[in-house]
Amino acid sequence: MKNELKTQTIYQVYVRNFSKEGTFKQVIEKLDYIKSLGTDILYLLPIHEIGIEGHKGSLGCPYSIKDYYSIAKELGTLDDFKELINETHNHGMKIMMDIVFNHTSRDSLLFKTHPEWFFKRDGKYTSKAGDWTDVYDMVHNKELDEYLSDNLVYWAKMGVDGFRFDVCSLIPMSFYKLARKKLNKVNRNIIFLGEAIEYNFTNFMRSQNYVADCDAELYQYFDLLYNYDSFPFLKDYIQLNKDIKEYKDYMYFEEALLPSNALRIRSFENHDQERLAKFLDKQQLRNLLAYSFFLKGTGFIYAGQETLNTNKPSLFDKDVISLDINDENKDYVEFVKLMIELKHNRKNKKLLTSSVIQNEKSDEELFIVDNVFEDQSHLLGIFNLSKTNSSLEFKEEKYFGKYKNLITNKTITIKEGYKVSEPLILRKIK
Repeated sequence: MKNELKTQTIYQVYVRNFSKEGTFKQVIEKLDYIKSLGTDILYLLPIHEIGIEGHKGSLGCPYSIKDYYSIAKELGTLDDFKELINETHNHGMKIMMDIVFNHTSRDSLLFKTHPEWFFKRDGKYTSKAGDWTDVYDMVHNKELDEYLSDNLVYWAKMGVDGFRFDVCSLIPMSFYKLARKKLNKVNRNIIFLGEAIEYNFTNFMRSQNYVADCDAELYQYFDLLYNYDSFPFLKDYIQLNKDIKEYKDYMYFEEALLPSNALRIRSFENHDQERLAKFLDKQQLRNLLAYSFFLKGTGFIYAGQETLNTNKPSLFDKDVISLDINDENKDYVEFVKLMIELKHNRKNKKLLTSSVIQNEKSDEELFIVDNVFEDQSHLLGIFNLSKTNSSLEFKEEKYFGKYKNLITNKTITIKEGYKVSEPLILRKIK
């Protein structure tokens, strides 16, 4: 499974805001389009009934769930969801659900029937994170874990191919061990994608003596994790124009900090983050996208990213994205398709490492990534995250020479001082 995931791309959909109607039926109507991008896995934000007590915005947050066995009526029926599963499979894609097992809505079925399973502080039910005012956190125990793992089995038997676990770092490892054991009897290839939390959140939770597992621990049971340990540094650069050196340095060490077969989704845009097109020009967007798809891991597109949406849709209200393709974005849509196609390259299954080269001579905003495969062949990726041309200079002459750029299929010669604007993915010509 891990080798397959190295070549695949996830497309994230928030059903409520994916269309004017906001239903499963409209997602089904868009499956041809989603597949045309090259998508391998369709990932849906939570689809369950949302709690009413303390809900946020006009419609409530999909991560404040009332009943894990329910379907939110505004999205459609259970039969509609089954049809979406079947049609997704008929389009040659897998389907993944968002799972929220750290907390429930304050009026959830579980809270009404088993209040002893919920977290208290100073005698009051609450969440461990202060701003999550519409939910109560759960306290995992054997009985609760049996209930929740059975819920995963229910959806897997229906045909769901994978689960994305919200704030997975806050759920005890014993739960994932149990869930894997049960799910292996249904589908041994079930995908586990974990939203591993940012380092500052991890440190805060641990300071309060709460569970907060690190990425290296989570990889015992997860196929994929978010890249949230490094992302804050990149976000500071994109949104606040801060120095990018800290991010670059971290990426150099990341490969050594994780298990050798560890994979990430290389997502810099999702439902929790601002749209990249709000801050970056087209050249930067192409470079950042190519960089994310070149790194070892699974490609990721949040619906509307490919059409250069600048508005971060509200989680709590009706806020429809635009998938209209026009003169302003059609070239970028085609570039997204090309990146997904290059990710599909079968040789990517044999990718061993994808390392950001520390290079003191090149401009700081120029990222040089060396991909090494099992046969010890290399692909070189060069990505300019700045708005201007950057000068490429190598400390080692082995990188000089003639290359084929797989993005344009043109031959170029890399030498001292080479100016980089558009992204380069290079195979050396002997």
